[in-house]
Amino acid sequence: MQTAKKLAHRPEKKAVKRHLKLVTNRRKQDVSLGFIVMVFVALLAAVAFSAVQQTSVTQTAIEVENLQEILQEERACNQKLVIELAQLKSPERIQKIALGRLGMVVPSKVNYVKISDDNIKNKLAMRNNHYEKFSD
Repeated sequence: MQTAKKLAHRPEKKAVKRHLKLVTNRRKQDVSLGFIVMVFVALLAAVAFSAVQQTSVTQTAIEVENLQEILQEERACNQKLVIELAQLKSPERIQKIALGRLGMVVPSKVNYVKISDDNIKNKLAMRNNHYEKFSD
């Protein structure tokens, strides 16, 4: 009986096609298109970031090279100043200025003064007494 019902109720194909609608999954297509756009934008951003980083690295390398050149020049200048200072401090130069410009003479004899321990102790005691008077 059920077979008879099935056979009896067969609609025509044309009638069935008129009532059917084509359903597409637009959402799925939109997501895939959106995903592709986002990936493309992300790649462009990554390339731009990489270019900016490379530019920054190159500029920093150039700046380091310039600073190294300046450092070498300053070291050479410092070395010249050290040599000039050594020449200015030389005893021969100082003696020449003292004898020539200042009119000094080289002593013929050097006199040394010997201070005895008693003399030092007395001076220290007198100095301490002097300070004690002012501190009271």
